[in-house]
Amino acid sequence: TPMFQKGDNIPWQLKPLTESRQRDIFGEYDVLVKINSIGLRDTDYNIKSNYSMKILFLGDSMTFGYGVEKEQSYPEILEKLIGKDYNVINSGVGGYSPDVEYIYLKEKWLELNPDIIILGLYVGNDITDIGFNDWVKLDEKNLPKKIISNQYYVDDQNRMRTKGDENVIKNNPFPFLYNINIFLSYRSHMYIF
Repeated sequence: TPMFQKGDNIPWQLKPLTESRQRDIFGEYDVLVKINSIGLRDTDYNIKSNYSMKILFLGDSMTFGYGVEKEQSYPEILEKLIGKDYNVINSGVGGYSPDVEYIYLKEKWLELNPDIIILGLYVGNDITDIGFNDWVKLDEKNLPKKIISNQYYVDDQNRMRTKGDENVIKNNPFPFLYNINIFLSYRSHMYIF
């Protein structure tokens, strides 16, 4: 999907003012994805406006709303439930891990002075994804200041790609088990759970 761009201190971010479709290869979903002028899958509003409360969501594809329409993402559902005096900002980006979200928050969203920050974690991969990142620059507290990913990259057509996919398949010591894993991952919600 051509909606990504390389980040300065994070491996990628959403490219402002892009539009694309997310389609499942098995036809489970086909949704329109629009990225607003500040690089979020959210309403194009002035997020510096005065609301009684600003709630910022950080997270990966689950927060972003991968595979569902924008209105079906959980930040959007919360915004509808709590009313228009609250500004719910969905800054979820697919593939982000907590260390990348930390830099993303510090560089882009703390200046908004949110009243509440909610970090959405998916236990299936968010913590383990940190192991695929290299912290190439650290701040004064030895926390990441710049991260590169050893797993994903943004190609010259603004699509996120997995590094070495062909090598994982070709060099896997248990190809039969790998193929069973892929098959079940694409066809069974119970298996993923």
